[in-house]
Parts: sequence; C-alpha cells; structure tokens
Amino acid sequence: MEVILKKLELVYCEMQPGDILIMHGNKLHYSENNQTDHARILVVSHYNSADNEPYDLEGAEILRYRPLNKLPDSWLQDKNMIQYS
Repeated sequence: MEVILKKLELVYCEMQPGDILIMHGNKLHYSENNQTDHARILVVSHYNSADNEPYDLEGAEILRYRPLNKLPDSWLQDKNMIQYS
C-alpha cells in the first residue's frame, strides 16, 4: 500500500445521505467507521459479460454466470427497506 500511495493521488469523497458513488471495479477504496447512530447501507453490484467465465472454475463455482430474477419495485418499498426509514 505504501508504494501505491507514493504513486497515486488519495482522493476523499464526502457524501450526503442519499448520494451514490459509482466506481470502477478495480478501484482501491476505503471507508472510515460509521460514527453515527444511523445505519450505513451499501449495495455492491458487479457487471460482467455472460461469456467472461473465470479461467479456472475449480473451487470457484460461485463465480459462474447466473441470470438475475427481476423483482418488482414494491419488493424494496413494502418488505425490506421499511426498517431503515
């Protein structure tokens, strides 16, 4: 990490509630501990081509392509996110 910090710029990103940050999947990133009484919700999504299977799948079957099932918008609103409002 010391070598990386010597070569690359360290950028701070202060965000407000409701903000979203989208970054490249290879981006090195870090976050300080949450110092508030409010939950910090994180959603991580990785996009990849369906034909970009891992070279060696032995022991890595979880990395295989699996199609996503679309859920209705109400799934978040009605059942799951209510506890965080």
